[in-house]
Amino acid sequence: MADIRADLDRIGKCKFQDALGLKTVLADPGHGIVECQPGALHRNPEGGVHGGLIFTMIDQAAGTAAFHLENGFRKVVTQNASVYFLRAPKGGKLTAEATMVKGGSHLAIVNVDVMEEGERHIARAEVSMYYMGEFMEEFPYSEDKWPDEE
Repeated sequence: MADIRADLDRIGKCKFQDALGLKTVLADPGHGIVECQPGALHRNPEGGVHGGLIFTMIDQAAGTAAFHLENGFRKVVTQNASVYFLRAPKGGKLTAEATMVKGGSHLAIVNVDVMEEGERHIARAEVSMYYMGEFMEEFPYSEDKWPDEE
């Protein structure tokens, strides 16, 4: 199996993630970390960080954790998510860290914590990811072609 660290720039890469300024910084088996520095684009009408940004970070981190397994990869989609928004961010860098609790033949359960500047606990989530298709030993996307570009 290829070293996934060489593919970090491609993990979860899509136009939506790019547009939001999300960056996957860790993709280890059962573990994913996504970061974002909120800016004007990420504000809600009241001027705070939009909850949709936080949810999207949770979703991306959970998908990364469930997608990358000890001996390969499985494509996933979100089946369900329960998010507890604990406090409003103040504008510092946000980090969503996901840990897979259990992976089965069809579902993975993933816990995700969102922190601001590594200190303030912003949100906690439990996410179930549904596995689509078969197990793959190699990273399924080529450098020059992604699913949204086919």
